[in-house]
Amino acid sequence: MMLTRQHKWFLGLAALVLLLLLFSETPNRQSATETGGSDSVASMPSPTPAFYDEKALVAEDRAAGIAQVESAADADTSEARVIKQAEIDLLVSSTPDTQVALADLAKRLGGFVRDASTYERIDKVLYGQAVLRIPVASFEATLSDIRALGLRVQSERVTGTDVTEQFADLEAQLRNARAEEQAYLALLGRAGSVGDLLQVQRELSNVRGRIEHMEGRKTYLENQTDLATITVSLSEKPSLIAPTSDFRFVDTIKEALQTLVVAFQEIVRGAVWIVVLGIGIALPAGLIAWGIYRLYKHSRR
Repeated sequence: MMLTRQHKWFLGLAALVLLLLLFSETPNRQSATETGGSDSVASMPSPTPAFYDEKALVAEDRAAGIAQVESAADADTSEARVIKQAEIDLLVSSTPDTQVALADLAKRLGGFVRDASTYERIDKVLYGQAVLRIPVASFEATLSDIRALGLRVQSERVTGTDVTEQFADLEAQLRNARAEEQAYLALLGRAGSVGDLLQVQRELSNVRGRIEHMEGRKTYLENQTDLATITVSLSEKPSLIAPTSDFRFVDTIKEALQTLVVAFQEIVRGAVWIVVLGIGIALPAGLIAWGIYRLYKHSRR
């Protein structure tokens, strides 16, 4: 069969189209294969850890939090912390005047009088006590000024308790607890289920409770070390007091006789009670003894 020119032209065109199709399909297959591979990888579940690989998450966030807090603290150079206290017993000419002078002294130095009391003895002599809180920098100067207010220092005792290590340890615990709090706050945003959320909230509440306790302890130590405590006991010289009323000899005798009569009445009243009670106890006892004796004699017959 002889092919015409038209047939040859048609076959050549068909072969050219076929070649074009083959060359265009090969890169499409490759790209499809690559795309399909990436989609299959993306569709695979990623090996995410369970929410409560909590120790690892908290440790990671806590370490980051501690680093941030410590860098913000500028390498924390803690100063010496000493609780200073003193007890001083003064003999004074006037307790009320000395109380006023102590209050003025404390106010001038930037402190205050925490407690103050004044009492009167039977001989009309006054005594009292004042407790001063003074800035620790003025501790020695204040003691010197207090001594000058009295006639004589009868006793004095000064003590100091070093709490520097305790204070530094408390600050370190606070930094760690605050970093732990930040870690749990970060976990709060990652919580998936209600159970996870409640567990993180419980841990967060426990951490915040510890933080509040440590902050209260730190505030107490700061107060005790920033202000010294000085307890001042005051007493006046004993004195002889003149009688407040005229002495009447006759009236004194009458009072003594009246007291004697009252005493005699009490003695008689006591004797009557003894006799009555004795009879009341002896009579039944005697009747019981007599009855036992009669039974004994009757049984002998």
